[in-house]
Amino acid sequence: MGIVKKADCLIFSAGARVDEDVVRQYVSDSVYMIAADGGYDFCRAVGCTPNFIVGDFDSGECPQTDIETLRLSPFKDDTDSAAAVYKAIERGYKHIVLFGGTGSRLDHTFADFYLCATAKQMGADLMLVDNRHQIFSLCEETAELSRDDGKYVSIFPLGGKCTLTLTGFCYPLEDYACSPFWSMGVSNEIAEDRAQITVEQGTALVFITQKD
Repeated sequence: MGIVKKADCLIFSAGARVDEDVVRQYVSDSVYMIAADGGYDFCRAVGCTPNFIVGDFDSGECPQTDIETLRLSPFKDDTDSAAAVYKAIERGYKHIVLFGGTGSRLDHTFADFYLCATAKQMGADLMLVDNRHQIFSLCEETAELSRDDGKYVSIFPLGGKCTLTLTGFCYPLEDYACSPFWSMGVSNEIAEDRAQITVEQGTALVFITQKD
């Protein structure tokens, strides 16, 4: 249902682990996999082997494998997840799913929300996936979603004002200017077979959330 329908790159980070059956929805023979620091153990736990490992390994030992590994200094500007996303985009991947990007570290989770928008600015779609959510950004574009009565769709301005048009939703909008402190976008639902989110100006963060 999210913006990444078929991933070309999967990133495993060290946040909350995601069930194997959820991960497997995005696995294919051609998908490239990156483990970010402690995400290596998570990746292996769901039966996957990364093509590349990156991290500062300040919370654990660097894996001793033949897999290509980039060891970062712990004194750096970016998180390990951000480094993994930038490396994926540098290598040409455009449809990226990040597992382990949410969890108990809310500061890291918040940073990963902004990472969705940063990836968009770099020409790639990044979607955070956990057991209850698909989270992605839209910037001056339209996304079409199919109806799923078991999910909510919540939309928030990100980084400033944005102008939204929502069609096919229980609570539609037309050319609505949303302020950065706007919370009205919580818990909308798709009312028709297909719905559209159009961000006419600015950037929005979209949450697709399981109801129960």
